[in-house]
Amino acid sequence: MSDYFNSFDLIPITAYLLILSAVGIYLKRKASGNLEENIVGRKKMPLWALWTSATTQFLDLSGTAVVVSISI
Repeated sequence: MSDYFNSFDLIPITAYLLILSAVGIYLKRKASGNLEENIVGRKKMPLWALWTSATTQFLDLSGTAVVVSISI
């Protein structure tokens, strides 16, 4: 290959991709149920987790708006 990248570097990259793919397949199968169950978390989600999720969504949207308005 090259001086900066050899075949030994492929081991962690391949392992990472395999683990990432396995997690993705597992989560896809787990989430393949009813849409309502996925949205409300089977009604087992604690209230603080819902608040955190809503807050981060708001902050992400407002943060993106600030960055876009500054760049324009």
